[in-house]
Amino acid sequence: MEPSAQSYFSGSSGNAAKRNLEKHQQALNNGLEPIAGLVAKFNNSILEVSAPDQTQPFKRLKLDLPPGWMATTDISDRKPKIVGLNFSTNHESPYTRQADASQPHEQPDIEMIPCDSPIEPGSIDFAKSEIFQCRSNCLEFKLKANFGCYILDASLSPTSKNLLISGCDTLRDHILRTWQQDANGNWSQNGSIGGSQKIFCQLNRAEDKLLSLCDDGNVKVSTLNNDGCWEEVVALAHTPLEKGYPPLTANFSPLQDKIVSFDPRNLKTNILRLDSNGRWTPLHQPEEISYSFRSLEKKSPFKITNNYLLTCKDRSATIWDCSDESNCLVEKEVMHSNGEIEDAHLSNDERHALIRDIDKNVKIFGYDNNGDWVGKKTISDCNYAAFSPSGRKLLAYLGRGAFKLCNCNSNDDTLDKDQFFRHIGSDTAIFSPSENFLLSYGNQTSDVCIWGDDGEGNLINKAWIRHQGAINNAAFNDQEDSVLTSSLNDNTVKIQSLDSQGQWQEQLVVQLKSRVDHSRFSLSGRLASALGFTTDTESYILWRDDDGKWKKHTVTIPDGYVIRGAEFNRADNHFLTYGSKDIQKDHHKPGFVQLWGRGDDGKWIDEELITLDHHVRRANFSPDGDYLIIHCADDLTCVIPKGSTVLLWKIPARETTLNSP
Repeated sequence: MEPSAQSYFSGSSGNAAKRNLEKHQQALNNGLEPIAGLVAKFNNSILEVSAPDQTQPFKRLKLDLPPGWMATTDISDRKPKIVGLNFSTNHESPYTRQADASQPHEQPDIEMIPCDSPIEPGSIDFAKSEIFQCRSNCLEFKLKANFGCYILDASLSPTSKNLLISGCDTLRDHILRTWQQDANGNWSQNGSIGGSQKIFCQLNRAEDKLLSLCDDGNVKVSTLNNDGCWEEVVALAHTPLEKGYPPLTANFSPLQDKIVSFDPRNLKTNILRLDSNGRWTPLHQPEEISYSFRSLEKKSPFKITNNYLLTCKDRSATIWDCSDESNCLVEKEVMHSNGEIEDAHLSNDERHALIRDIDKNVKIFGYDNNGDWVGKKTISDCNYAAFSPSGRKLLAYLGRGAFKLCNCNSNDDTLDKDQFFRHIGSDTAIFSPSENFLLSYGNQTSDVCIWGDDGEGNLINKAWIRHQGAINNAAFNDQEDSVLTSSLNDNTVKIQSLDSQGQWQEQLVVQLKSRVDHSRFSLSGRLASALGFTTDTESYILWRDDDGKWKKHTVTIPDGYVIRGAEFNRADNHFLTYGSKDIQKDHHKPGFVQLWGRGDDGKWIDEELITLDHHVRRANFSPDGDYLIIHCADDLTCVIPKGSTVLLWKIPARETTLNSP
């Protein structure tokens, strides 16, 4: 039986109302979704104009907003931005003018829509400021930088005058923001570069040129203008990052007068050269440089030195001269191999090069006494080979604990006498800073061997350092009078030092209850660390007393926390530790940073404890040691990060002694 009109439409008004409500709810959500991205783009754009021109756009924006909307701005960091949009449902609009005027007037219903992160339930309002608590308040707080989603990297420049932070406010809007310190020690934002994927950056040594590269394929070069702000001067477009391909690379040359970028998708290289007028000029390539995809599997297929570029493809490697005044890339030398080239190196002194093919054959080339580029040596069955940092020596690993050391100082048509040495079970050998010593070790041996010269040019075994399991770390200090080693199996860190007779002697053994997760020397080589990242083990800072003896200091941390890292400042009068809680047991104040300093008596004292509402990703000192920087993230209980923050403190200067009495 067909339904009657009455039964057919029974209850239809209620269903229609629900459908209508759902339709308008979806329309509202769809309309609100783009707002965060639009505000982020507006904030990025406002930073690109000079300070005098930033006020008027905000005035126009507030005047031109649709009825009921109000923008909330923040100028606390000297860079104005929109931090929220307020909407009142009781505003006077064409849709409410017919409302009954006799009804009592109610307060507007205002809701804040955060604009630093995607609009979604539970998103964090980073307008709230205090996510940290300082126990002693002995540090001077200088800066707080927020990103709505996550921070990829945060670092201070070598002069400690520039702060660079790369991250994203939403998963679709990535940005690099920069701050600069003025003569009075105040920090202000002086640039931002946006992109649709992750952004990485480099500063030149003078810190007046900024190279940024984004996974969306854009490489940009910026310089400081007269106002101290970054201004884009060159932009190169490359292929965006694709699955199955390495990321785009771009680097300054060692002399900082060239920039080389490589596009792994189309296997093309671009080179910019800084001309005498301060302009970045593309170098012309008479013969286009190209690569085979196999050469990308392990490392970048080129190396740039002061004057040359080394590239490899198939069975040949080419050295290109980049210093020609005609802005033209000139082919200088071509080296050939019997098999497909897997690796190639150009020494830093530009006097030698090596190529290694897939059959483990290494060929070494260099200049002879007549200035001709010739083949000098072939090494068969070689697992890897590399030049020392100076380029004066070459080290080859032949497998099964066997190594070959070559001296590259001579200019004849052969390398100097080879020196063969073997350390069974080792697969790693490293040079000391002066390259006068070597350490050999590996995960198949429980020993570390110190190698050195016998005074007559012969390489000999100087000392053995014994552990009870595989070696995971070994290093010289900067003075080359101490060696630090650690083993994951016996949970020990050992330090060997030279005595007054020039003999290596064991000075200190540090035993942890659990494995050694972190051990290294400070930059000066006068301090060292031995850390465990579990709750049931101790951590130590190691230092030398006035008699040159290595001592240990137990690091105490707040209850419930575990250490995740430690750093030293350059002067070695401060160190810091940072870490977190087990969030499965305790969510309260999940991150901490602890600052240690030298007291008037030279002993280590706990100066400051900072606890944070967020997880601490990294904490470090500025290169000059005057600042403490913390990168923390609210990513403990969610898959998608809900925001990241960088905090910067000034460390008050005070005189301390470096050695314990």
